[in-house]
Amino acid sequence: MSNTYLPEKPELSPTLISDDDAVRLQYAYGAVKKSLEAYVTLAGGYVIEAQLPFPVNSDSEIVSEFRKALQRGKTNGWKVRLTMIDHVTSVPAGVLIPVKELIKICPEEGVHKVFVDGAHGIGCVDVDMKEIGADF
Repeated sequence: MSNTYLPEKPELSPTLISDDDAVRLQYAYGAVKKSLEAYVTLAGGYVIEAQLPFPVNSDSEIVSEFRKALQRGKTNGWKVRLTMIDHVTSVPAGVLIPVKELIKICPEEGVHKVFVDGAHGIGCVDVDMKEIGADF
């Protein structure tokens, strides 16, 4: 008899089901990346990374790459149910992400929830969560 402890398998998230996707930006903060990855993969889903250029020359580059990632997330009939967007990046430092524009795209693409990591924006930009339309 083994002394190995095997935890009970947790119930899947009510908002994510197997083969559902989440989209995040390449420049997402490391701990947030890992948390999102754990949550989504536990539910049987996948995380799609929006590849961003460096240096970023315009908001339109970010919006274009975000749209491409949303489309990749819809392959094989999958659905993107969650996005995670940094407001201001930490690495590379200080890239201001056009969160309002990205959030407006999400309902058009069928995304259910939008999470904004605003920690690096505190003191740098004014943030009104109701105005930008994020869920978290």
